[in-house]
Amino acid sequence: MKKEMEIMAPMPPGFKEKIQQEFCSESEIFVMQKMLTTNDLFRRHCHLCIPSELILNKFLNDEEEAFLQTYNSYGRRNQIDAKIIDPGLKMGSIKVWKRGTPTDTKHFYLGSGWRRIVTEYDLKEGEFVRLWAVRVANKTLCFVLVRL
Repeated sequence: MKKEMEIMAPMPPGFKEKIQQEFCSESEIFVMQKMLTTNDLFRRHCHLCIPSELILNKFLNDEEEAFLQTYNSYGRRNQIDAKIIDPGLKMGSIKVWKRGTPTDTKHFYLGSGWRRIVTEYDLKEGEFVRLWAVRVANKTLCFVLVRL
């Protein structure tokens, strides 16, 4: 219950300073708070699932949303390259994608960089994380992951 009550808490100061230092950006979008599941940590899946029912604020622009609905020449969903500031305030790269049919895409995923975070910070099932999105010069998407 305590975790639910804290859901609208602001980004911790150290992370805000990192954003300002790296990107000169002060705008942030709180995306979600989530308890990590087995699927989030499973080595074979290697992604963080962002279920639509947990998303509190829209974090993609309309162009990105449309791009994620399309497929590449290999028949796979398109992905967006993004940056992430991990729980240790380290910068990394990550990809964002959706799964499902073009009209029924319930979840976003963060991957291609997620395994490093899970391993480096020894993330465990049942732990809570918070995710924010930040825009760099209104273009580049960057996520901030905070471990609770």
